[in-house]
Amino acid sequence: AVGPHELVYLRQLWDAAGVFYFMDPVSAAPELSSSPEVWLSSGGGGAQAHVDGHCESTISVQLSGRKRWRLGHVQVENVSPLRPSNTYEDGMAYRHPGGWAAGASVELQAGEALVFPPGMVHETLTTSEECAVSVTFQFATPPALRHWRNRLATLRRLWDVHECWPRFDVAYAAMLGPNLPRAATQLGGLLPGAVPALA
Repeated sequence: AVGPHELVYLRQLWDAAGVFYFMDPVSAAPELSSSPEVWLSSGGGGAQAHVDGHCESTISVQLSGRKRWRLGHVQVENVSPLRPSNTYEDGMAYRHPGGWAAGASVELQAGEALVFPPGMVHETLTTSEECAVSVTFQFATPPALRHWRNRLATLRRLWDVHECWPRFDVAYAAMLGPNLPRAATQLGGLLPGAVPALA
């Protein structure tokens, strides 16, 4: 649980960040204010490659120090139709046949930010000697439409994003039935306007 001192600190972070320029202030403000995570790491520390379980995109803002991010897509050959758990839990990506190779790498300096869609494999490493501090937020609006359209066939079988499965069911029902417009409005920001492209 977050204590009163942490709430003051988080409020200061929120006030400093505000709503990012590419977001709708009305819909984004509640999302951003409910999802901040502050990360502290000394030199050489970080997170092993993993996939987060949420359906929203992530933005990470580097407040101090330097952090290297490596990101890549979930590989279809590592996902079973039986949806086993822990396919991309912390460090599991390295144990897959052939290991894990990131498709992109970026080093964030203080004041820089990185945005990535849900279902991405990502790892971090603090490359500065001083403590690296960052804050991450999740947001559903604007949705990562192209990402979901291109990756849905793989991600729909990935246990790590099982929080999204109820939304996938709506997308598939929409493709199979005559109620596409009504179903698209029920997707909660996941695929509105993009469901026909999945058929």
